Amino acid sequence: MAATQAPITNTTQDALGRVTLVHFPDYNMMVWNGTDAAHTLNMAQCPTGSAVFSSFPTVFSGFSSTQTDTALARYENSAVNGPCFVLAPNQVEGYVVLVEPTGSIIVCATKLVPGSKSYAWELVVGTEIVSESKATSGYQVITGSKAAGAPAAAMGLQNGRLVLNIVWQDAGAGCMVLAQIEVGNPQATLSFKPLNQSCIGQPSLVMQGGISFLAWSGLDKSFNMAIDPAGGVDFQFDDHLVDSSRPSPLGPCLVPINNTQLYVVSASVQGIQYAQFAMNQFGQWGFNPASGCSGIVPGTGISLGGPYAHRDDGTDGDGQTFPALAVVWPDQFGNILTTNIPVSLAPVPIIQAALG
Repeated sequence: MAATQAPITNTTQDALGRVTLVHFPDYNMMVWNGTDAAHTLNMAQCPTGSAVFSSFPTVFSGFSSTQTDTALARYENSAVNGPCFVLAPNQVEGYVVLVEPTGSIIVCATKLVPGSKSYAWELVVGTEIVSESKATSGYQVITGSKAAGAPAAAMGLQNGRLVLNIVWQDAGAGCMVLAQIEVGNPQATLSFKPLNQSCIGQPSLVMQGGISFLAWSGLDKSFNMAIDPAGGVDFQFDDHLVDSSRPSPLGPCLVPINNTQLYVVSASVQGIQYAQFAMNQFGQWGFNPASGCSGIVPGTGISLGGPYAHRDDGTDGDGQTFPALAVVWPDQFGNILTTNIPVSLAPVPIIQAALG
């Protein structure tokens, strides 16, 4: 039996800006900013393979603008651009990266509530950045940041140390910038450096198979991709890929599949689009022109924020597993929609513009 797209499901939640989807072995978690006046940070869970998220999310509200504890008050006015969630290697701690209304980037520690049967997460208020063995942590402000879009973030290694890499379009710098936090070794001041490339919407940053990938929509809405083959953050911008055939005004989302295949998911005027980006036998990276490796998700239309996705394989009527992507996005009215779309893992004889 052929795999088919799951119905588009309205989660009954509303978002302003990008929604982040996090995959765990037993459940998925959705992280977003609400459409209330404070744009409150929300988290909700659902079982793996399901698209029905809890109707009662964890809402990090109650921290009014008059709250005297500024560490808590920060979270309420968190972002109109949408949060980014990064999972720590131990799978029970992580980071939420937010944009304040002032444009400042805020890095918050978070952890799974011990013993929670509903997989609830909580923000951790304290003085230190989270580590694999320490859950007493809190928030840090990236000094001088003035975000003009949602951030992208991913764990990586720098000189053998675990770090959190964060990229965003900065209004002050006039281009994308990179900040790096050493996990377990909090810095008194967090700074950033310019990347001398500009984007609209949010960029996407992933580390997969020992390679770092940075993707973004250029000012002309074209798809851009740069890599660091050494797995760091020294991206090869002089030789990066520019593809105008998949324009997006909101920025792409990169979905790692395996060490030689990614999927690019983005919003276009036609709807949510997806395409396989992979490495061929000659070590070149590019879009796979094979049948079934790209398309528009039917029934999606215009979205209010860029989509977010991860691999979440499905099962057909015969009990056979097929590769699929779980995708979540806010529609033009802010309704958070989600679906699972089957994709192809066909090998790639890349004949289009390529990296490598």
